[in-house]
Amino acid sequence: MGKNMVSKISNPFSTGNGGGNFEQRIQAMFLLSLLIDGFCPALNERTKKVCFQAKHLGYDVDDLVVFTYGKNKDRKMLCQIKHSVKVTEKDKTFQEVICAAWSDFCKDSFDKEKDQIALLTAQIHPSKQKALRFIHEQAIVSSDEKDFRRRISLVNYASSDIDKTYNTIENIITSYKGSKPEPFALWRFCKAFILLLFDMDCNESVNRTLSAALIKCNSSMDAYGVWERLVEYAGFCNQAGASIDMNNIDKGIQDLFLVKKLITFIPAPITGLDFFVPTIAMIGAWREDNDFDRQTIKKISGLNYSDFELKAKNMILGNSAYLQLTNGSWKVLHKDEILLQCKEMLFDASIEKLVKATKNVLLQKSKMVMNQNDYCYSVSDEYDNSVELRKSLIESVCWIKKALPDISNCNRNKIENMISLLVRETLQNVEWTRWASLSDCLEYLAELDPECFLDMIEQGIINKPQEILRLFPQKSGLFGTANYITHLLWSLEILAWSPDFLVRSIRILGLLETLSYTKTNWSNTPKNSIISILLPWYPQTVAGFAKRKNALLSLKNENMDIYWDVLSQLLPSYGCTSMNNPRPRYLLLDIPEKINVTSAEISNEYAYLLGLAVDEAQCDVNKIVDLTSKITYMNDQTLDNYLDHIDTCIEKNTKEHIFSLWLNLCESIELIKTTAGKVLQKKMDRFQNLIEKMEPDDIRLKYRELYLGTKRFIDKGDYVSTWQKVETEKSVAVREIFDRYGYEGTEAFGYAVKNIDDVARRLGGSLNVGEQSMIIDACYLETLSKEFTISCLASFLYCRGASEVLATSLSSKDQGFILEMLSKIPLSQELIKIVNIVLTDEYAYWEKAVMPYCCNEADIKFLSIILEKLKSCKRYITAVNLLGRSEFEPVITASDVYNLLILAGTEESIGNESIDSFAIKNIISWFQKQENVDLQLRSDIDFIYLPFIDIYSGEQPRALNTRLSLEPDYFCSMLEHFYKGKSGDQDEVDVNKGVADRLFSVLFQYKVTPGINWDGVFDENIFKAWMDSVKKWSKEHERFEVAMYTVGSGLSYATLDADKFPPMAIVKELNLAENDALRRGYYLGIINQRGAHYVDPEGKPELELSEDYNNRANIVEAKGYSRYADILRKIADEYKREAMYNIEEAQKRIEC
Repeated sequence: MGKNMVSKISNPFSTGNGGGNFEQRIQAMFLLSLLIDGFCPALNERTKKVCFQAKHLGYDVDDLVVFTYGKNKDRKMLCQIKHSVKVTEKDKTFQEVICAAWSDFCKDSFDKEKDQIALLTAQIHPSKQKALRFIHEQAIVSSDEKDFRRRISLVNYASSDIDKTYNTIENIITSYKGSKPEPFALWRFCKAFILLLFDMDCNESVNRTLSAALIKCNSSMDAYGVWERLVEYAGFCNQAGASIDMNNIDKGIQDLFLVKKLITFIPAPITGLDFFVPTIAMIGAWREDNDFDRQTIKKISGLNYSDFELKAKNMILGNSAYLQLTNGSWKVLHKDEILLQCKEMLFDASIEKLVKATKNVLLQKSKMVMNQNDYCYSVSDEYDNSVELRKSLIESVCWIKKALPDISNCNRNKIENMISLLVRETLQNVEWTRWASLSDCLEYLAELDPECFLDMIEQGIINKPQEILRLFPQKSGLFGTANYITHLLWSLEILAWSPDFLVRSIRILGLLETLSYTKTNWSNTPKNSIISILLPWYPQTVAGFAKRKNALLSLKNENMDIYWDVLSQLLPSYGCTSMNNPRPRYLLLDIPEKINVTSAEISNEYAYLLGLAVDEAQCDVNKIVDLTSKITYMNDQTLDNYLDHIDTCIEKNTKEHIFSLWLNLCESIELIKTTAGKVLQKKMDRFQNLIEKMEPDDIRLKYRELYLGTKRFIDKGDYVSTWQKVETEKSVAVREIFDRYGYEGTEAFGYAVKNIDDVARRLGGSLNVGEQSMIIDACYLETLSKEFTISCLASFLYCRGASEVLATSLSSKDQGFILEMLSKIPLSQELIKIVNIVLTDEYAYWEKAVMPYCCNEADIKFLSIILEKLKSCKRYITAVNLLGRSEFEPVITASDVYNLLILAGTEESIGNESIDSFAIKNIISWFQKQENVDLQLRSDIDFIYLPFIDIYSGEQPRALNTRLSLEPDYFCSMLEHFYKGKSGDQDEVDVNKGVADRLFSVLFQYKVTPGINWDGVFDENIFKAWMDSVKKWSKEHERFEVAMYTVGSGLSYATLDADKFPPMAIVKELNLAENDALRRGYYLGIINQRGAHYVDPEGKPELELSEDYNNRANIVEAKGYSRYADILRKIADEYKREAMYNIEEAQKRIEC
């Protein structure tokens, strides 16, 4: 790229993300399954051993071999890990995968009945993904090799892509072994060869999130920290070709999964109690640098803070087990125990001071709430007071309220009134900002005075509903999005444990649910709270069923819709789950660890709830439909009532109105015919009679069942045959509706079954020219939708060809109508024939035309024509996406690819389509391998599409890095564009944001070592010349210091020799007296290379690194390179400081 090329580049697409190595992350997942005694995918057995880079063990599929505990003997899965793969005969990667898999499959050590070979990938064409899975599935269910081959070849059963994929596999094996594989062997190979998809190549990875969830269930450490440590360990195992099982896995890794439970011993009672002890215990925690905390302490204790702190220090000296000071943060340990020891020393005055101080703290408004941030992150200065003091004071008041019967030296009624007034004055008639600011204390306030707390909430909902609404999250999907309602819900869940407050808590939750809050993906909703409290099989209240009935019925009078929603969720169903609600800490309530409910009690409760539901449903068709899935749980009387309601529904409604009831009842009866109990068996005749009475007469209604129903697939055994039969019946049904009710009836049917495209497509395939013309005419007159007409016409074209379409009335319509019709039909060669004949403005068509996802091998020559047309109308991004998804090598030259990529990256492209990362990575991967293309051109492409070349993809900007390494002028041009000179007005170059983003990604954490050629070989002479040139330029252009920082960072990535030193030319350069900035950049580069990592509470990794760098420093110092030795020692000191910090922080967490 020339110097000026950089500033011309625009940014028509977003930047990519960074992350770890794809292969290591997959390997880490299997290590995780070993550590938690989990299951290996595909084999579905517990993981026993994981072998990395298993070539030395005799396997050709060598990225990973996973052994599992089989029933009689161990099983294994051989894993080939490829970030992306193209399933074609010409793709070298896929050739290597299949050849290695076949080689291992043919070995005696491979159990062809039990072992598996897996291709693990993130990116593969959807049609090829479907084809590989279909082949594997059919191999498993086939009776022999002939049955298997027949299934693969069946038209309408297996697509052409599936047959081509099968032939690709067969041809690769044939080429590899020199002869065609035996059908029997190929069948068994397809049974053993599987495809597994992992999305470990993006920050939003579902696999990584689920892995973190598993870690959280099996480790007391930070889940993501443990995950990163596992990835690091997988990298080490990969390099060493290790075979890991639970006997030899690194102890540090094993320890991460030991959930350590600390046993806390209460120290000996405090000796020499005085009034200072209960005072400091009530305060509990504070920060000595917080002025609000200091003033609060003065008000509670009556002492100047300096005097109070002196007493606190004396207490540490005498009772260090009860008080702790860490970095200015004070904390009373075993606070409840101290207060218990001092309960006789608590008087009205001291408690009154505590309550007043607590009120003052609670009235503080959160700065985050007042600023109305979109994201909810706690900050240390969120309030004027410290968070430590805030929490401790409210806990102290709660303890006093709970212990009040045992505190003898105070006026109990006075204290109770004081605490009740605290709750009332804090919550009465307040704005939403007060509720939100109190979110961290609402659970405490609820337990302080439940009656008052419930009054305040109910009044708030009734009198100021808009204020309460502001507490609900306003949008979905963002981690950290402000959600202030959660703590309010938890407060009500806590109070619901008590029989005294259950009914009111449920009623208030019902009121909250009536508010028109924005529905988001948060599970914390009032309705879900009600359900979690009242579940018959897992009630989260100590109230008996009679009280829970009253609570449920209280909803009925408040809001019938919410009552029904809750009631229907409480009915029996398969696969119910529930989360644990928070429990009260300060209510005088005895709650067993587990609420035991007998099977008889659950049955009785379900019988009652089903009776309520059936009585409530009456003649409401929608509610009757909801209950069809509960038929098997109903007793005799309830079932009779339910059937009576259905009879009434039939009498009062049309068959169209009760169609959904007929459909659902048919499916429910079909499901239970073979397993029905005595009650249902006795009613089966009545069920059948009702079904017959509801069966539609109108085919437009009856045939909806083909699309909306599932009855035909229930226990039919041969799913494929059933599916084929249903597909045929759909086509016949659509044609019959058209013959009887015309296009209007057919279109209405399509909308009714919510599949207008499928209905139109089936109709289009059966039409003649006259019928298709009639539909086109109706659309032209706007009596038929364009959506229906276009799908119908597309199918007609596919089945009848261009000549038949030209014979319809389409050609006689105006150009605008024709353009709209044809531009929305998927592109094909037949369609182009029509376009060339009927449209006068071909350019207008190509501006709007819908492109295929890709061009297959049969259409590959057509691809070059499409690309030229797209370029001519400036749809550059669309052209790039189509190119990257297709097999383009046979018809497109490197020059053509370069020109197209330059246009897409630097020119404005029409249309709304954005760059497809999968497509662009395929193109760049291919383009980087074209060594006959000038390095400058390849580096241009690397720079333009840098946001898509990330370390997840397995691709690197190799051409860009090589050019930076060899051409000092190119490196200097980037510095010139990105950094200002010291004077601020010399040689400044304006660049747009797209260029700035790319320059930042290259230069901020620079990773390129000068003097390295395309093959990765370091040349000392090139290195010296490069350094001299950059130094000269940077001094002349006032950028010397930043240039040396940047280059120093790149030197930190130099390849090390066996003694862990870079090439001697680099050592000498770093040792020069003038290169202090270079050494600083080198130091930062080394430190930054470590990235995210597991934090060992014992600091072992950091101490090992520190020792290693000290050893290197000693060696290099002995050779006379003292300045280089100094920077290595500085790195060693940094790691040692980090180790000490980690040890101290871990100790603090244990003590807390």
